[in-house]
Amino acid sequence: MINKRKAFFLRLYILTLL
Repeated sequence: MINKRKAFFLRLYILTLL
């Protein structure tokens, strides 16, 4: 199960890489 908070930070991290 993926934490919503973890997924949120992960998405933010990916968006920063773009």
